[in-house]
Amino acid sequence: MHAAVTAAERGESLETALDWVQRTHEETELYFTIETLEYLRRGGRIGRVQATLGGLLNLKPVITVDKEAAIYTNVGRARSYKAAIEAVATQVTARYGEGTPLRLGLLYGSVREDADALLAAISRRHPVVWSGFAGVNPVLNVHTGPRALGVAAAPGGWVWEK
Repeated sequence: MHAAVTAAERGESLETALDWVQRTHEETELYFTIETLEYLRRGGRIGRVQATLGGLLNLKPVITVDKEAAIYTNVGRARSYKAAIEAVATQVTARYGEGTPLRLGLLYGSVREDADALLAAISRRHPVVWSGFAGVNPVLNVHTGPRALGVAAAPGGWVWEK
């Protein structure tokens, strides 16, 4: 979205805007976690057994999107929501390498402070060259619950700056 808006503000052609959007998409990875599996169970996204076991063990998933297969993939688990925030930061570092400058789009459910905590965790490992925040759409909150947290991360500067 930011790439398309920037192209429009600069008076770039539609082809340039589409190129920037595509290149930004290709270099960006999404990682997220949720506080409880109950909302996914209610929405039919996971089974009762998975939700019950996750609840009993107090597990918080760390999920990414496999772009090639177009599916969500569980890449980690944590035993508390605070640990899940750190686990998301760890996944970002594992993907890009510690110290790599990053652009971050931070997404949060009903608790903005969760996004602030994730930004702080990532900032301890990476210089952050750009960050933005957005609340999760209330329709999505029905499936994830109020404490959903994610980050769209990409290395370095924007594609139009390279």
